[in-house]
Amino acid sequence: MFQNNKTSTSDPCTGRLLEFFEICINQLLYLNKSYPNGVFTKKQKYGVPINSCDHPLLRDYVKKCLLTAQDLLKNGELSKLVVVFISQDGKPLRRICFDLERVQLQAAMCKDNLTRLELQLRDALLRLSVCDRQLPPIPEGCTFKILLETSEDSYLKMCQSCSTKDQYEFLWVQSKERSHENYLVPISSVECANCDFQIFAQEEKKDSDMLSTSDFTNIEAGGSTVLSDVSEEY
Repeated sequence: MFQNNKTSTSDPCTGRLLEFFEICINQLLYLNKSYPNGVFTKKQKYGVPINSCDHPLLRDYVKKCLLTAQDLLKNGELSKLVVVFISQDGKPLRRICFDLERVQLQAAMCKDNLTRLELQLRDALLRLSVCDRQLPPIPEGCTFKILLETSEDSYLKMCQSCSTKDQYEFLWVQSKERSHENYLVPISSVECANCDFQIFAQEEKKDSDMLSTSDFTNIEAGGSTVLSDVSEEY
């Protein structure tokens, strides 16, 4: 599981959220059959059965993404974390979005609120673990990407931070207005002190033209949102 000594000791709320995101990403990969069941190990978190992928390259990829997200999240500058499932012909089929616009972790969270946060994360994890019952099946063996969304100002500030820039450099591109030819499926929400966020799925309509992966790799003029695109697919 995601561990960072500095985060876990000085900022327990950020640490809990990063660990929660890692658990959710692994659980989504298992539910969508992105990899054989044999590469997953059954564990428990918050008393909820989870599946953790043991492949070292995949674990490293997810950890790097979360390390990149860490400072943005702590400073209230991470707008969204998105897991995109992509078909073998390069078409995004599903986006699982963690909408973090209202998460502001600059102020310390008291012990009672941390306990309440863990209870709400447990409930969200339970709902996420059965979200495949709400959603149409997607083909097995799809690749996936993790996208981080922040503002242009936050991106520029992050670039000036040597520690963040030198640790992991991903491709950051201008965000493009999303097609309206999709529908949203609510999955869960967390409401606790200054840590409010929603989880939902974006599904492509069957009769519409799906967006190609070029939507995530071409820089366009205009706009104020920047997406981190971890360009490798797994």
